[in-house]
Amino acid sequence: MISSHKINLPHKILIGSNILDKIGELCQKLGFPRNGGNNRIFLVTGPKTKEIAGKAVKDHLEDAKFKVKIYETKEANIGYVNWAVDLIKDYDPSLVIGVGGGKNIDIAKLSSFECGLPFISVPTTLAHDGVASPFCSLKGLELDHSFEAQTPIAILADTSVMISAPPQLLSAGFGDMISNLTAVKDWRMAHRIKNEYYGHYAALLSQMASELMLKNYDKINPNSEESVRIVLEAVISSSMAMAVAGSSRPASGSEHLFSHALDKIAPNHALHGHQCGVGAIMMMYLHDGDWKEIKNALEYVGAPTTAEGLRIKDETIIKALTIAHKMRDRFTILQTGLTKDAAENLAKSTGVIQ
Repeated sequence: MISSHKINLPHKILIGSNILDKIGELCQKLGFPRNGGNNRIFLVTGPKTKEIAGKAVKDHLEDAKFKVKIYETKEANIGYVNWAVDLIKDYDPSLVIGVGGGKNIDIAKLSSFECGLPFISVPTTLAHDGVASPFCSLKGLELDHSFEAQTPIAILADTSVMISAPPQLLSAGFGDMISNLTAVKDWRMAHRIKNEYYGHYAALLSQMASELMLKNYDKINPNSEESVRIVLEAVISSSMAMAVAGSSRPASGSEHLFSHALDKIAPNHALHGHQCGVGAIMMMYLHDGDWKEIKNALEYVGAPTTAEGLRIKDETIIKALTIAHKMRDRFTILQTGLTKDAAENLAKSTGVIQ
C-alpha cells in the first residue's frame, strides 16, 4: 500500500525589484486579517537585516493598517525559538513574518509552526534553500541534520535587496543548488536498493534547480539582479521539490551528510552551501558522474572547491568523509561509510586536498 503525505505549497510567490512596499497588499490578498482574527503581525528579523529590510517591511505593514511587533534574533538556536514562541503567545498575532537570511527565517518558520500560525518568508539573502523550504536547521537540538516545520504561506523576494548581500552568500546558494545533482542520484539509488519512496516529479523539480545552475553559471556574478533571480528561481524549485516529496530527500543526500559532518567537527568555518558544493564534487566522483563539471561551475562563480577554500584542514575533510554516513539514517552512495584510506583517496582524486 502506498503511504500518503500532505503537500503544502506557498499560496503566493512575489518576485521583483523594489517590492517591499507590496507586503501589506500581499497580506491582504492572503486574507489577513481573517474573519474573527486580528491585525497583529509578529516580525522576526536580525540586527543587520532589520536595517536592510526589516524596518521597511514594518513601515509598509503599518501603512496597510497592521500592528507589528519586531523580534530580533542573533543566531539560529532553539533558545531564540522558545523565546519567540512565548512572545507570540503573549502578543497573539494572526501571522508571523521572517525577514532576513536562513537564520531569521528558520526561527520564524519553527516558532510559527509551534504556535499553529502561518508565516511569510521575506529573504534578504540566498545562501541556501531554507528561505523557501519547509525544513529548518537549528543549534541546541540533538540533531545533526535539518527537520521539517512548515512551508511559508507566501514568499516575497525583493531582488534589489538581495543584490546588496555579500557575494559569497550568492555563491553559497549556487553551491547548495548544484548539489541537488548528487542528492537526486542518492535518492534514486535508495529507491532501487532499499525500495525507498521516490517521487519522479519532486526529483525533476530538484534537478531543474541544479540544471539551471549548470546552464547559467557564466551569468552568475556579484551586483547583478539577473544573477540573483537565477539562483532565486532555483531555490524556489528546490524548496517546492521538498514540499512535494514531504521530505528533504530531493535536495539532501551524501553531500549534505558531508556538510553536517563538517558542522559537527569543525563548526562555523564555512557556509553551508559552500560545504555542500565541495561535497557534491566528491559524491559525484563516487557516483562515477561528471564531477569536473560541478567543480568548474563552482570555480567560475567564486565558490570554494578545496579544503583550503573552505578554510578547513585536510585531515578534517578526511574525518568528515569517514563519519558522514552516521549523520542520519539515510541511504546514500556512502552506504556503510568510507575507510580513512578511501576518504583520503577520494579527496585527493578530486583535488579537494593535495
